Amino acid sequence: MIATNDKCKASVTITVMSFNIRHCEGIDGAIDVERIAKVIAAANPDLVALQEVDRGVARSARRDMPTEIAALTGMNVVFYGNLVLEGGEYGNAMLSRFAIKEHSNTLLTMRGEGEQRGAIRTVISVPTGNGAGCDVAFIATHLDHRDDDAERVVSVDELRALAMATEQLPTIIAGDFNALPNSTVHKKMSSLFRDAWKSVGSGDGLTSPANAPAGRIDYIWVSQKITPVSMEVLPTFASDHYAISSRLVIY
Repeated sequence: MIATNDKCKASVTITVMSFNIRHCEGIDGAIDVERIAKVIAAANPDLVALQEVDRGVARSARRDMPTEIAALTGMNVVFYGNLVLEGGEYGNAMLSRFAIKEHSNTLLTMRGEGEQRGAIRTVISVPTGNGAGCDVAFIATHLDHRDDDAERVVSVDELRALAMATEQLPTIIAGDFNALPNSTVHKKMSSLFRDAWKSVGSGDGLTSPANAPAGRIDYIWVSQKITPVSMEVLPTFASDHYAISSRLVIY
């Protein structure tokens, strides 16, 4: 059942983060879960979208990365594997400092023999400080990486459909879109959502690859009833992507 609420009884400011963690493998080739957790904790986020997360995969010593990261950061976690890999699962996760009221995963349409992608949709109850909660829809995703953007364009339509399923709620979509700001994907997303970096970021906002950033492909998108007030790129060698973080006012 879809959660509903009228509107937030009071405005609330939260910090949202997105981070492609590349199964916790840094630029140095070391797999270090604790290092990834430290990057997250340093930003003190309320909501986090994580991409390229392993659970029980041989290459990462069959560690349960989402559970470990949640424990190290003191946050609630939801993980969904989008494909089976080396005896384990590989997919997306989201972390929340607040109660997670609902969560589900949608496997996005594949075109050709690519990698199965997915989108986690959650409903989060954000405390407003007046004894009430403000329900917010938070969608975490990771889109296809190939040069041809045909699959990503289809995925945008599916993300929009997910957002429309809870259109009465303020909605945040975060993740690695593998698409540049001048792409068709960005134009389609911009027709319904605001690119937080474009609204309040300073500079080029490059996020990948971490050893020589050349593209802005990681995004935080917001619907109406949400105003970005600041955003930053968080340089790190803990992954092959920089993390991004944005302060958002929800009303």
